[in-house]
Amino acid sequence: DDLAQTCTIQKIYVELTGAPGAGKSYAFNLRQDVASPGLTCTVSGGTDTTCTAATNITIANDDLLASLSTPSTTPTARGANITYLGFITPATTRRIWNVSEVSQWEYGF
Repeated sequence: DDLAQTCTIQKIYVELTGAPGAGKSYAFNLRQDVASPGLTCTVSGGTDTTCTAATNITIANDDLLASLSTPSTTPTARGANITYLGFITPATTRRIWNVSEVSQWEYGF
């Protein structure tokens, strides 16, 4: 998506519909244009279903944003809810927003 507004993204939170499996994982990255700026979290193992990470990523006007999921060791196919927390800082106010995307299919590789 194209936000069309300078902003800062602070956090990623991912919740899977089930654990990836023992010794298996999914890594989730925010993609900014064609790069991964460093906001990544990993869900791994037979019991974990969530992950979160925090850092400040500055998003310029008209940057394209996407989510990237990278499986490791053939995890069990799962649906994912990926949420980003960020803010826009106009001259006089600070608005906090939350963007959430839910996969329309299960991740399976």
